[in-house]
Amino acid sequence: MRVVGNSPFDRFEIIVLGGGPAGSAAARLLAMWGHDVAVLPGAGAHRKNLAESLPPSCRKPLNVLGLNTAVESAGFLQTHGNSAAWAGGALVSSPFTSGTGFQVQRSRFDALMMRSAAAAGASVHEDAVADSVTRVADGGFEVRWHGRGRARTSRANMVLDCTGRAGILARKYRCPANGPSTLAVVAAWRMTDHRPLEDPTHTLVESYAAGWAWSVPVDSRTRHVAVMIDPAVTPMRRRSLLATYLAEIARTRFTASLLDGARRLGRPYGCAATPYESSAYGGDGFLLVGDAASFIDPLSSFGVKKSLASGWLAAVVAHTTLDDPTMAGPALDLFEERERLAYESYTARSSDFHGQAARHHDTAFWQRRASASRGSDAPLVPAGENANEGLDYGVSWPAGDPRLASAFEFIRQAPQLRLRLGPAVERVKKPTVAGRRVVFEEHLTSRAAPGAVRYLGAIELPRLLELAPRYSQIPELYEAYSRGSSPAPLPDFLRALSALLAFGMLEPSAST
Repeated sequence: MRVVGNSPFDRFEIIVLGGGPAGSAAARLLAMWGHDVAVLPGAGAHRKNLAESLPPSCRKPLNVLGLNTAVESAGFLQTHGNSAAWAGGALVSSPFTSGTGFQVQRSRFDALMMRSAAAAGASVHEDAVADSVTRVADGGFEVRWHGRGRARTSRANMVLDCTGRAGILARKYRCPANGPSTLAVVAAWRMTDHRPLEDPTHTLVESYAAGWAWSVPVDSRTRHVAVMIDPAVTPMRRRSLLATYLAEIARTRFTASLLDGARRLGRPYGCAATPYESSAYGGDGFLLVGDAASFIDPLSSFGVKKSLASGWLAAVVAHTTLDDPTMAGPALDLFEERERLAYESYTARSSDFHGQAARHHDTAFWQRRASASRGSDAPLVPAGENANEGLDYGVSWPAGDPRLASAFEFIRQAPQLRLRLGPAVERVKKPTVAGRRVVFEEHLTSRAAPGAVRYLGAIELPRLLELAPRYSQIPELYEAYSRGSSPAPLPDFLRALSALLAFGMLEPSAST
């Protein structure tokens, strides 16, 4: 705890509110980068009994945090894929193609994350609950909080709201999704068998007439099973939560089969699972991070990954703002853009599945969700994770654009590829992430492109744009691009080259 002079206040550079993955990730990085950070985790932090699935792509943010080894060593069940029965289809097993993921119990995972923040130097106040956050005359914030029988006041230059659905700052900016409510009803089960699953480590997802079921194993014998229902469609006024839960399980096919002979461990509990976003994701001296900023449909299975990425980006933005106040505005703009794009991208993925289920089940639950999804913009393409920016997800080119397919076909068939710069290509300076800082770097755009971008997947577009006119053969261009940097994934390379052609940044010369 840091006290300045005779001040009655504990004074920190940054106070992180909330003890979930987003808050722990941000606090750990900021402490590692030399900042004075306090964490107020909230009452009962790390006590969530919920299980969650971390896909293999979570290893990238964990690596940035320096926690891959710690998570590997923690004994979490490693999973090899997912199994799904959707829209009346057969049960399909989908093994991961890029390594293994983790099936974690949030209480254990969150505790590991918080310990890692404390080990990095963050001042963690166990069971501390923030009561209010107000701006003070010096431009910082005063946080009143209580914990373990005493009330305290702390001040900070910046506040990161990582308090999830509670959203002590975020609730002022909360925008509920344009659609029906979702309630998750969850219980743990002791398994006797894992049929009909081919692999007992898999997550199982299944749609049925009035909702969908989801289950995650946390060890060889224990599985957490949830049903996602709409309270407006499945009323519970005259029935107990347990009766409702068991009745919904009985309406499933594969989930009910999986639980045949299993023993329920305790009574089920309910938790809100309705998506939401924010009208703003931060302001002068504060950021809304992780689930405080937005909550995506649990159907995506990327909730923890989104929170880790949000915590990383919040740390970069906070570090930049404190280190160079002239970059505060551009850093906040970047945070807003990336957080909004992440929510829209994950929501677009879920919308596709809503439509499929509605076409098969044709019930109020699914029709309400499909109707809420109609009229939305085309699905977005996240930028992926490029080599230079760690966890960037900033590209917003529409998926399935026919111009991309046409450009790829042109590349594939051309005996020689003679290209020149397109007349409409523009280079613009935009904020982006470089290491632990937000900086201005060159992005590309054109009249045909839906946005200005620097990376597509792992490919740096300005560099590819400069090299492409110098080579007439794809292997030579690919080799030239890969020299002096990490080997570029060939699919990313071909996709990026196709995009430059599709959006008029490159064009064939007359001799091609």
